[in-house]
Parts: sequence; structure tokens; C-alpha cells
Amino acid sequence: MLYSFLQKFFLKYKLLIAFSSASVFLSVFLTISILKLCSFFPDNGYLSPLYFMCGNSSASQSSFRKITKVDLTSVESLVNESKEFSIDKGFDAQKLIDGSLSTFAAPASNKIDYQVNFVGNYKIKQVVINWGDYGVNRNYINKWSLESSVDSTNWTVIEGGDSPQSNRTVINKKFSATTLRLKAEAENDWIGVHELDIIGMPL
Repeated sequence: MLYSFLQKFFLKYKLLIAFSSASVFLSVFLTISILKLCSFFPDNGYLSPLYFMCGNSSASQSSFRKITKVDLTSVESLVNESKEFSIDKGFDAQKLIDGSLSTFAAPASNKIDYQVNFVGNYKIKQVVINWGDYGVNRNYINKWSLESSVDSTNWTVIEGGDSPQSNRTVINKKFSATTLRLKAEAENDWIGVHELDIIGMPL
């Protein structure tokens, strides 16, 4: 009797059962596929089509982001900033990370030495230095370096070189730091930098 009941039930609802089984199979298949895809591309930037599915990191569900002022204790110039030609004109060190490419930090000197101090230890994966015209013209920057430290005493050079020959330098390297230091110099002309974009996460 039970067999007869089950037989009638399956005959009556076979399309519904088949559709439900196919839906479950498809859901499992898609879930597994997405997880494999996320693990294959573990670091997805904000512009990646995988970002909304995977986040930036399959392990941490995406903690990498653009560093803003809330992540910092201070931004300071280790080269004296002229009151008349730098601070009063709005070219002070704070413009280094104000989020605008239309402003710039310039101490009114042929050297820059800016120190960015984080609120703690951060893992950095990308730094973009927006030089503007200062990086294109050899009369301006002819030597530069980006350095990191975890104690503000011992420094490691992350990247550097001669004239950037570009208005933008992209550094894709992973490292830990509590402090970043951007240094550059020219033969004679005053120099500056428009913006320092940092992608990282607190540790």
C-alpha cells in the first residue's frame, strides 16, 4: 500500500521533484565554483568584478581599503615648510593625503621628506604616488624613495630611483609598517607631490 502511494505521489509531482533537485544541484555547483574562483584570485581590488562576490581576500573577507586620515596619527614634513610659500598658500603636509589630486604638498624647497604615521601596525599592499608635473620634468624630481618602518627608527626602502618620468608611480608590494616616509630631491627647483594613495589594513 505504501509502495502504491509513493508511486502515485512521484507520478503526480515528478516535475516539481525534478525541478527542486535540479535547483539544489545548481546552487551547490555555483557555490563551489565561486569559492574556487575566490581562492584562485585571493586579492580582489575594489574595481574587480569579483569584489562583490569574494571581497578583497578570500581569507579575511576583504579588509584592504584606502587609508584615510582616521587611520593616521599625523602627517608631517621633516623638511622645514616655509610659512610664506608653503603653509600660508595651503601647500602643507596635510595635502599629501587629503584625497584630492588638485592640491599638493610642497615645503618650498628642492627636497621633500614626508612622514605618514599610522595609528598602529598596518599591512600595506599598494602605494600610488601622484607626482603630477613634478614627476615628469627632469628639472624637478631627479631622485626619490619610499621607505617603511615599524619603529620609526629603522627604515626599509620599498621602492625608489631617479626621475620618475611619469606623473604617477604605482608600487604593488606587500609589507607591514607603522610609518611611511616619502623622500625626493631636485637639483635646484622647488618640488612637491600631489597625493599619496595607500591601500592597506590594520593588523
